[in-house]
Amino acid sequence: MDKAALKNILYGSISELAKDRRYFYYTEIGAKYCHFTEDGEKAVLEILTTWVEKMLQEERRELDKRAKELVLKGLKGEET
Repeated sequence: MDKAALKNILYGSISELAKDRRYFYYTEIGAKYCHFTEDGEKAVLEILTTWVEKMLQEERRELDKRAKELVLKGLKGEET
């Protein structure tokens, strides 16, 4: 899964939680009165815990791919 997909999934997950009053209390009075409920905080932490690992795996995959490309260019005598 690439970074764009991971970002979209994370954004979508948080957005959906924010629309559900069981997880997020929203009022137009002001931001200081809006907050995640206890269940919402647990859900956000679970989402982040799951997706941080996936984000780090994707970063490692991209770095590995870039390193391999640089080595191949070096072996072919191409400049980077």
